[in-house]
Amino acid sequence: MIEVKKGDKVLITSRYRTEVGIVEDITPKGFIKVMGTLFNPQTGRERTSDPYNFLMISPATPEELERFEKSKFFKKVCALMRDDNYIINHMTYNKAVRILNILEEKENENND
Repeated sequence: MIEVKKGDKVLITSRYRTEVGIVEDITPKGFIKVMGTLFNPQTGRERTSDPYNFLMISPATPEELERFEKSKFFKKVCALMRDDNYIINHMTYNKAVRILNILEEKENENND
């Protein structure tokens, strides 16, 4: 049973992504409404007829929220590092040298 109340943060997960949502309402039948979607209070599974593509919710603990935010940050950094246009237009030589030094420093720490 998913124990949440209106206004609580929940993690919404699918096959491909995770995001944070806020419980909008609990229906009279007990379904949990998040981002306009109803979820089963027993399983946390989206109320849908599609057996292959569905969402799940779970209560968002402070530890899970921190892990989610860190993951989101790392994905943003990695995306910028792969974006040639961003690097060409925003990266200075000095910034590139500092980044390389940080990466090599960490690489050396891992080898110890």
